[in-house]
Amino acid sequence: MNYRDINFPDSFEFRSDSNHIPLEFYNEAFPISKKVDLFLGYFNSGAFRVLSESFAEFIYNGGSMRMITNHCYTKLDYDNLIAEPELDDYGDIVEPVSCLGLKP
Repeated sequence: MNYRDINFPDSFEFRSDSNHIPLEFYNEAFPISKKVDLFLGYFNSGAFRVLSESFAEFIYNGGSMRMITNHCYTKLDYDNLIAEPELDDYGDIVEPVSCLGLKP
């Protein structure tokens, strides 16, 4: 799949109250993306659970991400994103992702 295969709405807007919901876009675009910039007002890492397979493919394919969020975090999100922002062992990500059968 590539970006030409994605059925973009004429407005290029994905909204929860339309036929083109954001989840649909993320699930199609993340796996084929190399770089993602997210501008989020509200952030909760629970959203990653919903997109876990798409994110796993994105990471496995060498994708990188930058996020801008507001300043309100749960304790868990703060500990994972702010207090410990560096991942020392990428094997913790690559090993579970490899079970998806993706080709690098």
